Amino acid sequence: MPSRLFADIYFKYQTINGDCAFWGGVGLRAILAAFFMLMVAVGSAAAYGDIQAIAAGSGHTVVLKNNGTVWAWGDNYYGQLGDGTTTERHAPVQVTGLAGITAVAAGDYHTVTLKNDGTVWVWGDNYCGQLGDGTTTERQSPIQVTGLAGVTAIAGGDAHTVALRNDGTVWTWGDNYYGQLGDRTVTERHSPVQVTGLAGVVAIAAGYCYTVALRNDGTVWTWGINSYGQLGDGKTIERHAPVQVTGLTGVTAIEAGWSHTVALKNDGMVWAWGDNYYGQLGDGSTTESHSPVQVTGIAGVIKVVAGGVHTVALKNDGAVWTWGDNSYGQLGNGTTAESDAPTFVTGLVGVIAVAAGDYHTIALKSDGTVWSWGDNYYGQLGDGTTTQRLFPISVSTLAQPARIGVFSEGYWYLDTNQSRVWEGSSADYLGIFGLGIAGAIPVAGDWNGLGSTKIGVYDPATSTWYLDDNNDGQWTGMPSDKLCWFGIPGGIPVTGDWNGNGSTKIGVYDPVTTIWYLDYNGDGKWNGTPFDKSYWFGIPGGIPLAGDWNGSGTTKIGIYDPASSRWYLDYNGDGQWSGTTTDKSSVFGFAGVKPVAGDWNGSGTTKIGVYDPATATWYLDVNGNGLWEGQPLDAIANFGFASATPITGKW
Repeated sequence: MPSRLFADIYFKYQTINGDCAFWGGVGLRAILAAFFMLMVAVGSAAAYGDIQAIAAGSGHTVVLKNNGTVWAWGDNYYGQLGDGTTTERHAPVQVTGLAGITAVAAGDYHTVTLKNDGTVWVWGDNYCGQLGDGTTTERQSPIQVTGLAGVTAIAGGDAHTVALRNDGTVWTWGDNYYGQLGDRTVTERHSPVQVTGLAGVVAIAAGYCYTVALRNDGTVWTWGINSYGQLGDGKTIERHAPVQVTGLTGVTAIEAGWSHTVALKNDGMVWAWGDNYYGQLGDGSTTESHSPVQVTGIAGVIKVVAGGVHTVALKNDGAVWTWGDNSYGQLGNGTTAESDAPTFVTGLVGVIAVAAGDYHTIALKSDGTVWSWGDNYYGQLGDGTTTQRLFPISVSTLAQPARIGVFSEGYWYLDTNQSRVWEGSSADYLGIFGLGIAGAIPVAGDWNGLGSTKIGVYDPATSTWYLDDNNDGQWTGMPSDKLCWFGIPGGIPVTGDWNGNGSTKIGVYDPVTTIWYLDYNGDGKWNGTPFDKSYWFGIPGGIPLAGDWNGSGTTKIGIYDPASSRWYLDYNGDGQWSGTTTDKSSVFGFAGVKPVAGDWNGSGTTKIGVYDPATATWYLDVNGNGLWEGQPLDAIANFGFASATPITGKW
C-alpha cells in the first residue's frame, strides 16, 4: 500500500461549504420540479421484519422470530441459551427442537417460552425447581412444564417462574424463600401451584424474589420480598400472598426489576416504587419509596420495562428513554453516569419493543432489527464481541442482508425481494428520483435511523445532496426530506454511520488529495474537527468505499484500486492504513468493474463485491474472506444494464 495512506487529520474549511436545510415553500418546489419527477411507486419497498418479540435475562438475550423459532445469545453457564450446550455465545444461536412459539421470557439464568397450544417450555438453571418439570435438574434444551395448559402469558424471575392462564388465574413455581410464589407458604415448588386469592389477572411480572400481577380493574397486586418497599403497599414487610399496591389504579402494564417495580397507566404516565439507590424510580431523587411515585418529565409512554437497577420506557413516537444505573452504559446515552430522571437513548428511533437485563438493554425496531447496548461481558449484546457499548448497536447475525440495485439517469431499479433478479415492478421496485440533474450520483442510507435504506442523489456540479428522508420515494419538501450542501469540486460522495448512532451521514472523498471529509455529527455541514472527521487515506485513481468491515456498528472507510483490483479496508476504523495485520487488503475484481460493498449474508459485517457494467453481472464475496470462490460460497447475480451505476442497501 502506498505510504500516502496515513491518518494525519487534514481539513480545508474554505472548500467544504454549506449548511443542511429543509427545503419547502411553493417557489422552491417549483424550482425542484425542474429537477425531480414524482416517484413511480409501483413496486413495494416494505420494511424487512423477522423478529416479533425480545426478552433479556441476567446476562443473556432471547428473541422470537416470526416463524415461531427462538434464538438466544450471551451467558450459557446453566444452558439458558437452549442450544444443547453450556457454551457462551456472542452471536445468536437457535434454540434446539422448538417451534410454534408465541412468547418468550427470561429469568436470571433460565428461559421461558409459550407455545401456540398454551403449553410452557423452559430450559436453563433449575436449582430451585424454576423449570417446573418436577425436578431440580439443569436443562440445556427445552422441556415442558408439567401439568400446565391454557397459558396466555409468562414471566421469569430470579429463580422462580410465573404463568397466567386463560381463566385469569396465576400459577407459580421455583424458589419460594420469601413467599414469591404467593401460595401462603415459603415452600419451594418444583411444579406449578396456584396463587391464592387472586383472579381476573391480565398481566404478570417477576422480579428478584417477588411477583407482580395486574388485574382487569387496573389495580396492581404484589407478593414476596419487600426489603425496599418494592411491593408498593407502604411497608417493608415480606408477603406470602397478594397485597394491593396502594393508591394506584388505571394501570395497563407492569414490570419488575431487582428491587423496584414500574407501572404504566392508561394516560401514558409511568409510576414506580421500591429501591432507588441509582435513581431507577426516575422521580429526580435517589430516595427509596414504599408506595408509587410518578416518573418525572416523560409522557406518551406505551411500554416500560425494568432491568436490574435501571428502567426503560418506549414512547409513542418510537423513541426510547432510560434512567437509573448506568455503570455499563445500559442507558444508551453515550455515558456511564447514572440518571435519576429519564434520558433519551441517542440515535434510536422506530422502536416497537424494549427489554432489559441486569446491565444491558435491548430494543426491537419496526423493521425487525434488534439493537442492544450496555454490559457485554458474556456477549449478551449479540454483536460477536464482548465489548461494552454506550450506544445502541445492531445484533449482528439477526441483521437483514443487503440487496442490490442500479441507477441510471434518475431511474432506480431495486431488488426489494432479494432474488437478485429483476422481476418487474410487481416484485421489485421501479422509481424516479433525480431525473433532470445532469451527472447525478446515486446515494443510499438510513437517513433518519429508522432501520431501512432510503435513496438520494448527489449533484457533483453544486455539491448538493437530495435525501429522501421520509422514504416515500419523492421530494416532499420541508420538513419531510433533506437538502444539504456538503462537498468540494470533483468530490466523490460517500455515506456511512460514522459515529455508530444508527443513522447514515454524508461525506465526500477528494480523489486529487485522497482526503475524506466525513459529517461525523450528522448535521449536514462541515464543522471541522473534533465535530467532524477528516482522514488522508487513498491512492491515485482509487475509488472510495465505506462499510462496517468488522461488524462493530460503525462505518469505516476503504479504497478500491481499479488498476490492480486490490482493496484496502480500514478494518480497525482509525482512519489510517496500518498494514494487513491490523487492516485488510485483498484482490477481488477485474478490469472495467465497479466496486460495491454490502452485508450480503446478513451476518452484521460488510463484504466486498464488484459490478461489471458490460454484462450487468454482480460478483459478491458472500463469505467475506476477500476471495472469489464461486458459487455456492460466493454469489453471481445478473441485475442491471450497460452504463447503470450499482447501488446497495436494505430496501
